[in-house]
Amino acid sequence: MKSFELRYKSGDEWRTFHSGKAIGKNPDVKFNPVTTPIVRLNITEGRGGPTIFEFQLFTPRTP
Repeated sequence: MKSFELRYKSGDEWRTFHSGKAIGKNPDVKFNPVTTPIVRLNITEGRGGPTIFEFQLFTPRTP
């Protein structure tokens, strides 16, 4: 994929909390924490039909 957005549901609206460019195999994307029951990966520009095998979000690490 060439570009993407991570979005979360806030009331009746979808809000973008991270947007990025091309990500390769096993990317590690960091962003500010959000609290939501629903998250969406929105591919805004593709390249040759991207395939998503797995999509995970984790809580922040405590130092």
